[in-house]
Amino acid sequence: MKEALFILVIILGLFALTAFRYRGRIRTLLEFWRVVRSLQTRHPQNITAHPEKQIPTSNLVNCGKCGNWIPESQAITLGGTSVFCSVKCLESSAKSAS
Repeated sequence: MKEALFILVIILGLFALTAFRYRGRIRTLLEFWRVVRSLQTRHPQNITAHPEKQIPTSNLVNCGKCGNWIPESQAITLGGTSVFCSVKCLESSAKSAS
């Protein structure tokens, strides 16, 4: 009986020394476990749903010079038929035409 008690004390001592050595990691693990448990027990009515932002849709047009697709509201239209994405593309197209 004394031998079993001695072995138990030695095992408990080793466990205590190991726990003391890795106390930071054990504390982190316990905190992580608490966070996981709190997320699992959270009730759906406590979670507020945010409505999705609606992005205004517009037609896309193709730039006549570089081929980029841009919204029609941002395009530079020339003569109702030629469409450009920027002033740079418009000037470049005008230089190459002359």
